[in-house]
Amino acid sequence: MKKQLLTTTALVAAGVLVLSGGAIAADKMKKPSLKVSGVFEQGIGIQSVDGADDMVVQQEDGEIHFKASMKLDNGITVSGLSQVESDTENAGQIDESYMSVSGSFGQINIGATDGASYKMVYGYMGHAGAGAGHLNLEFDSGLSGIALAGPSSVAGARGLPRLSNDNPVLVYFTPRISGLQAGVSYAQSGSGNLQDVVSTAVNYNGKFGDAGVGAALGYVVGDGDASDTTVTSAGINVTMGGFTGAAAIVRNSNDSGAASEDFTRADAGLRYRFGPNAVRIGYIQLSDDNEVDLTGTVATFARSLGPGVSWSLDALMTENKATDMSGSFIGTSVQIKF
Repeated sequence: MKKQLLTTTALVAAGVLVLSGGAIAADKMKKPSLKVSGVFEQGIGIQSVDGADDMVVQQEDGEIHFKASMKLDNGITVSGLSQVESDTENAGQIDESYMSVSGSFGQINIGATDGASYKMVYGYMGHAGAGAGHLNLEFDSGLSGIALAGPSSVAGARGLPRLSNDNPVLVYFTPRISGLQAGVSYAQSGSGNLQDVVSTAVNYNGKFGDAGVGAALGYVVGDGDASDTTVTSAGINVTMGGFTGAAAIVRNSNDSGAASEDFTRADAGLRYRFGPNAVRIGYIQLSDDNEVDLTGTVATFARSLGPGVSWSLDALMTENKATDMSGSFIGTSVQIKF
């Protein structure tokens, strides 16, 4: 049934593209435009983890995005996007590569990218909404000590609203109507041995008086060899003046019956902008059904040095309450976006 849905949706997308407008003479059509964008960031800091020597860590991140797009005479826009990793460790690897068709009917993506729930919920999560963290830190990297100080059942799982990461997927987003938008996606394979991963989500953007409000809900399910896995997520953010607050919860459930298979991730963030400066604070807690808790707190001061250029200073603390271990990190970085 799911595979039939995939085939049907792909055929509908092709039909919309071909039949929604008249033929266009090739000699009257301009070539698609190509836009190049991306990010480069370099950072350095000191990491401390209980039971280990302090160490100086140099970090880098980089991606170059190539996007070719063209708006046809029938009003439909066709585009292709490839994201290429440019940091030393992953240089040359393709992060995402997919095509999209968009118009008054909404948008259809097909290719290697994330599913509907991740794309529609992630930006409403606490640390993401507040922009807290160092080099896209999601509180579970080895740099922060959280993976070193935490149990594998919790720290090894990102706790993000997805079960497939840049796998081949078919995604559909509805048009946004009165602030509401919905999305659904299907991936034949996902993380680990999961198959037939279906992801659905809905989000809302609107204003209430002087406050901007956003909220999102997501649900993902994947079929495993012995059991199914589901991820349920919800997030909200509120912006007023220079303040932005965000919070989210993600529940990952596996019906295999193992006590440590299920875990919950809750996070919150707060950002305040004043002039070219910003202060950001984020907090996260991961807990499995054995009540093994892992917490992380990060504080960031960032300053814009010019269009597309910023500097940040970050401090992070993590704690594993089950093993009574803790980790910390303090560092600085410079980022260039183009």
